[in-house]
Amino acid sequence: MRQHAALNDELSRVPKHNITTLPLRNSLDVQSARELARLVRKNDIEIVHAHMARDYPLAAYAVRRNRAARLILTRHVLFPLNRLHRLTFSKASRIIAVSQAVASQLRADKVAPPGKISVVLNGIHERRFALAREQFNRHEFLQRWKLPEKSWLVGTVGELTPLKGQQDFLRAATQISKQVAGCTFIIAASITRRRKK
Repeated sequence: MRQHAALNDELSRVPKHNITTLPLRNSLDVQSARELARLVRKNDIEIVHAHMARDYPLAAYAVRRNRAARLILTRHVLFPLNRLHRLTFSKASRIIAVSQAVASQLRADKVAPPGKISVVLNGIHERRFALAREQFNRHEFLQRWKLPEKSWLVGTVGELTPLKGQQDFLRAATQISKQVAGCTFIIAASITRRRKK
């Protein structure tokens, strides 16, 4: 696990000797790769799973140094893979795609045999959203933002990056607002900041 990772807060009940943190500075952090390989060997770890692209080469190195271990990679996005990542994917025992679209892209790019690619959808805590819906007071919301009572509320939620498509949303909103009277479009955005070391 990375130092200063958000997951640290979730692991407060796990004994400290069961948690190892590494710098994992970037895809070419040789020292972290070697330490990860030693950790895999020392603990007879059978599965090494890399969840983010920057970690793929480090995990692959650890597996190459420990032949009994298997490499599992998760792919979240549709960006083309660079040459290093394509090589890493070709060595994976299993590739997890978080959507059918990502799986289709991986198959089209022929980064690995189709049988090695599995779709595991990102989990959503449904009850959390159900509670938010139950607690939402539409009348108060409209009053607070001085919106007409019969407004349509259309929104998008996501990190402020080109990948999330806020520009596309705004273009679509402009077109629809010309055709549908009373539509109000809302962008709820989150900005991810890296923690300081």
